[in-house]
Amino acid sequence: MLLFLTLAVCILNTEALIQQDCRSSGECNDDECCTHKISITGKRKLVGHCSPRAAENEKCVMFTQYVDSLIYGTCPCADGYTCDSRGVMDIRGVCRKAVNGGQTS
Repeated sequence: MLLFLTLAVCILNTEALIQQDCRSSGECNDDECCTHKISITGKRKLVGHCSPRAAENEKCVMFTQYVDSLIYGTCPCADGYTCDSRGVMDIRGVCRKAVNGGQTS
């Protein structure tokens, strides 16, 4: 169990070193957006990380939540793709190629 926890901490630390800090998606590459995963209240300014936008067949959420100019949680689908869910009430889906006239996420 200790080995698993140590490995998990190492992976999380490596991911944090690779990701670029940002305060808006404009500071990230075209195929990335600025996300944060922890909700912080108060007067502290949020700092996020540049994360890749979801590609075809990757998981996505139907509604993007913004806090200041950061995206809470995960990036929307990459350009040319839309988040497709199985049911009317589902908030999670999978990125699929946008159909002509379809809206991309």
